[in-house]
Formats: sequence, C-alpha cells, structure tokens
Amino acid sequence: MAAPDNNLISNTPGARISRFGIFQANRHTNELFRQGVRVKVQEQPMQVLLMLLEHPGEIVTREEIRQRLWPVDTFVEFDHSVNTAIKKLRQTLGDDADNPRFIETIPKKGYRFIAPVHDGTGEVPPATAEPQPPSVPHDDRKLQVRAIVIGACLVLALLIGAGWLIRSSEVTKTAALDVIPFTTYSGFEDQASLSPDGNKVAFIWAKPIEKEHIYDGPHVYVKQMGIEQPLQLTKSNDIEFSPAWSPDGNSIAFMRCPANMDPSTRCGVYIASAIGGAERLLTTLDNETDFGTAGMGPAIAWSPAGNVLAYVDRNQDRTASIFLLDLNTLQSRQLTSPKLPLIGDTAPSFSPDGKELAFARNGKEVSDVWVVSVKGGEPERLSNLNQLCSTGIAWTPDGKSLVFGGLALYRVSRKGGVAEPLVNSATYGNPSIRGKRLVFSQYRWDKGIWSIELNASGDAVGKPTQILESTRDQDGPSYSPDGKRLVFGSQRSGFTEIWRADADGNNLLQLTNIHGPLTGTPSYSPDGTTVLFDSRINGNAHLFTVNAEGGPVRQLTSGTTDEVMPSYSHDGRWIYFPSNRTGQWNVWKVPVAGGEQIQVTKQGGFRALESEDGKYVYYAKGTAVPGIWRVPVNGGLEEEVVRDLPLGLNGHWTLYKNKIYYVVSLADINAKSMALHSFDLTTGKSKKIAEIDFPPAFGSPGMTVSPDGKQLLFVAQQNSSADLQIVENFR
Repeated sequence: MAAPDNNLISNTPGARISRFGIFQANRHTNELFRQGVRVKVQEQPMQVLLMLLEHPGEIVTREEIRQRLWPVDTFVEFDHSVNTAIKKLRQTLGDDADNPRFIETIPKKGYRFIAPVHDGTGEVPPATAEPQPPSVPHDDRKLQVRAIVIGACLVLALLIGAGWLIRSSEVTKTAALDVIPFTTYSGFEDQASLSPDGNKVAFIWAKPIEKEHIYDGPHVYVKQMGIEQPLQLTKSNDIEFSPAWSPDGNSIAFMRCPANMDPSTRCGVYIASAIGGAERLLTTLDNETDFGTAGMGPAIAWSPAGNVLAYVDRNQDRTASIFLLDLNTLQSRQLTSPKLPLIGDTAPSFSPDGKELAFARNGKEVSDVWVVSVKGGEPERLSNLNQLCSTGIAWTPDGKSLVFGGLALYRVSRKGGVAEPLVNSATYGNPSIRGKRLVFSQYRWDKGIWSIELNASGDAVGKPTQILESTRDQDGPSYSPDGKRLVFGSQRSGFTEIWRADADGNNLLQLTNIHGPLTGTPSYSPDGTTVLFDSRINGNAHLFTVNAEGGPVRQLTSGTTDEVMPSYSHDGRWIYFPSNRTGQWNVWKVPVAGGEQIQVTKQGGFRALESEDGKYVYYAKGTAVPGIWRVPVNGGLEEEVVRDLPLGLNGHWTLYKNKIYYVVSLADINAKSMALHSFDLTTGKSKKIAEIDFPPAFGSPGMTVSPDGKQLLFVAQQNSSADLQIVENFR
C-alpha cells in the first residue's frame, strides 16, 4: 500500500494552509490539494499561485513575478513564460481569464487573487447536509443501444470492467436556451448533422422491435425542417452511423460496420447522395477501432473546403487517432498521435475556416476537448472537466467557441478556460450548429436504487419500491452496520460523489466533494466510523476513505495501476480490492493499517466479499467469466459456487450469512427484465425469489442486504431513449 501521506494535506502544527473554494495550498511543502487530494502542478505555476495567495486582493505585478521566478542573471522570454505559467495555473484551477473566479488580470500591471482566502492549519471542514428535496420524476439518463455508437461512454466503462457509469461534470446552469423537440420517435435518435443551409438534419435512428427492447440499426436518416416523416438514407443489414454533410449539401458521408462486429471484416467510410441512391466506398477501417467506445461522438467530419474528410481509425499503437483523407487522391495521413495509456482521439470537428480540428482526447474514463492545426503539431487542451466522455463537438460560426456534450451541454472558449454549461437537466451530446440553429441529442435513462422486502426464509415478498429518488444517477448502495443508514454514489450535486442517507432515504448528507470522475462503490467499516470507496481523481482508479460524517478524504493507494470496488473484512482488519497490476484483474488484500499487499486470486477476480465466518473470499470475475467463485482467505484452490451470474453483471450480487443473492438477466442493452435469485451455501441449491419487470442497470454496481436481512437493495434501469432537440437563434 502506498504511503497516504504523500497524497494528503499535512495537518502537522507547522503546516501553513491557504484555503480557497475547493482547493487547499500547503505553503510549507508547495503543494496544491483539491478537497484534500493532491493535484499535480508544475513549479512555476505553483510559485505564482503562492505569490497571489500571500497577497489576496492585491495586485502582484509581472515584475514581482519575474523577480520571484527568475534570478537577475537568468535570460528567458519573460512575457511568454509568465503568460504560460498563468495559463497553466488557470487550467489547473478550472478558471477563466474572461470570467475569473480566482485570478483576475490587471491590464499592463499584473494579476490579483479575487477569491476569499482562509489561512491557517487543520483539516477541511466537514460536509453539510443537503435540504431534503421534494419527490421528483425519474431522471434523464444516458442512452444504451448498439455498443459501437450509442451508449458508447457506458460501454467503455463496461469494457474496462470497473462497473461504473458516467460520473463527472460541472452542471451549474448559467444560460437559458429555448429548447424544443426536433424528433420524438421511439428508440434512439442521435448524431445529428445540420445541412449547410440549416434546413435539413441527417441523423442516426435505432428503431425498437420486439416490445421495444431489440433495435434495428442504427441507420442514417434525413429529416427536413417542418416535415415529420424522415427519409431513410441507408438500408443495409449492417449498422451505419456518424453522418456528415458535404459543404455543397449534395452528399452525406457516413460509417458502416458489420452488425455482428466480426473481426475478420472491416468497417468503411462511405459517401451517398443526400436524397438516397448509390453509395461509394472511400476507405476501410479497423473493425476493432473504438469509434464510439473511446468517447462517444461522430467519427467523421467534412472540411469546409470539401476536399478532406477527418475520420477515426486505429494507429500502429492500436489507439484511436484522427486521420485526414484527401478526397481527390483517397490518400490518408495521421493527424493526431495519442500515446498509451491514452485510449485515443475521437469526435473530430473542423473549425469554420478549416485551419484547425477539434477532437475529444480520451484517457481512462477522462475526456476533454482539444484542438490541433490541420497541418499537424502539438494539440492544445481547451476544456478541463475530466468528464467520462466529451460527446461530440461543434464550433460556433465565428470560431470563437465550441459546444460539446456530456453530463450537460457545454460551451468553451477557443482560448480555453472554464466550460460554461448551457443546459444541464439531462445528459446531452453530439451538437451541430449552422448559423443560429443548434441541434443536439438528449439522452434519457431511468436508473436508481430499489428495495424489496425479504421474509424470514430469505424469499422476496411484495413489489419493489424505489428509494432515494433523484434527477441524477445513483448506484452502489451499502448499509451501515446498524442498518440505520445507507451510503451510495450519486450525481445529485453535479459530480458523482459519495452520499449518506437514512435507511428510508431521508436526511441526505454529501460526504465527499472531490469532483473526481467515477467515484463510487462505497462501503462502511465494521465499526461504522469510516466509508471506503474508489475514485479516479487523477486518472487511475484508487482507494479512498472518508469519515462517516464527512470531511477530508484519505487516499490509500496510488500509482499507474487501478484498484477498485473495495470492501472490508468482517473483523475490519483487511481491505479487499480488485487490481489490474499484473495485467489481469485479480483480488488483492491489504491490512487497514497499511503494509504488504497480498494477492488472493490467481486466475482472475473482480468484486470480492468476505464470508461472515472469515474463511472464504467470494468474488465475481468481471466481464470475462460468468459466475461467482470462492477461495480461502489465505489462498488456495478456487471453486465455482454460482454458475448463472451472467457476464457483465459482476456488481449485481451480494453475500448475506449463508446466502448469495444475485441477478439473472440478459446482460446487455436488450435486457427487458431480470430475476432475483438466492443460492443457499448450506444446501448448494439456487432458487428464483422474485421477477422484476425492468432490467438491471447494465454495468452499474449495486446489491446489498440490510443487516437484519429484511430488505434487499438493487440497482435497476426502467427506460432509455434519445431524441433530437433544436434551439433557434442560438448565439
């Protein structure tokens, strides 16, 4: 286990701490922390920050910065170096030069720190309780359908096996748009592309068949303003996606891939007439390219001059990259070169003058908007949201800002800075702008925590009821040892954080405020004083704890590998967790007090729970192998216990006394129901205890039993859809 002191604020008597917003600067060690977790900052930006914090509300001149950063006999390009340091500092703080929260520019003089600064020592104040909201309808959620295009951010999380969904984005509503529906069909309408004159929209549509749980397509359609019935442009047995209009409005480019994703076949980039007809294949692509799963968004963009197509394909390192296809010669050249461990670059979008290309750069569940010259060179990062997916990008006509999707619909300046949420009542993606007209996708899914009563025999009785209703995703519930409280992951604050509530869903309290992507899977310590969870604050997944009453978080692990879904042993002395440090997910354990990390499983393992008698560790094997297995706590031969836990539902089971409760369902986006089962460890027999009329939240963690054995909680999804929305007079 990594020494946590390297990642936490020093609370020693000599530590000098300046607090502002969610940040804390240790002026003794020259370190910056966000809600108690260290943030990497280069030396010069950190020195500038310390100068500003030493003189809050006062002007710090550029000459004073020069004297602090560079000795008299040092020769540097001073103005450029100061500008770079300020820019990097603002990016770290998520600040905006045009609308500053922290650092104000004083023209021809210097800079001033304008946020309140509190100096001293001690810990971050504990979290405060959120007023109990009134009952609200189910939330708008991210859609799920074909893995390659729709619901791609979800699929990425599932493929990695972490069992999490979209978690991260700042969603403070700062602008009101007059949004009206453009399509309201059944199924999923997505990836809109406005024609050059703004009067038609090309989009993809996956139509529901077989009781709205199996989908045909998606295929490419064209809809004219004022006419309800769209024209179906593509009609193959494959799937088509990512339509893009030619600048003259006569043609539409799109991608086509085999519906079964047979690796022996290839995808292709095609062109067809905008009114239908013969198609022309331009180039073929790697069938395993993460067109959508590396960051959902269109995979094709047409240059304003009409002579180049930008598209997504894999490079030699097998990461998704942006390529430029010359339509005259049909020769391609690679434009972006993401390096491992990056997943790749997606969602290309040309600037109005055709000189630059914006794209989404995707790491491990972290994505932001970047821009690069079409001539090549080093790309520039514009947004700093660290959200799971940046879902499609569109330039404003003047080229001064870009609009992109995620947990909100955002706008960011071409100069970079803070991304401004335009609308935030749902999950949005794939904007398209022509003139003053904006079209984008709105995704809906209803995913929440449900409860069903168990009788003395452990069988379910009655119908399930939803608890903790919210207009944001919630999952990963876990009871306190006395059964009086719950902890769970929730997006109700705009970021996925750890929350606490009474067992009946009342008296909510936000325990963390770390703004980190993919924070979740909390569990109580056996004494009820501490909550253990995982988060990807700085890229990789690591383990953290927070006091059960809230406060600063404590980071337990660090490094370049991932540790997820932790749980305590029954005696509270050990923490079990899956890690991919060997190149394969296996279960490990480490003493709570720190010490040697011990590998528990050797042949794969993911979510793990210790038996009540402390003799065995039970675990699922992630997305690779179905079932639930066990191994002695001190190592030994593994044994399969439950065979019918489906692939992809590795978070949908729990252990209670001598029973294992788990879900049986079609473990993909086409699931329409699920069954709750129990397996008796004494008799070795399994039985169905309930039929649920809606499916599990595919890939989302969550099942637990109350300490008294009377309530079973699970995470379910009821409905999902996507429609196109339109905004007139967009500015």
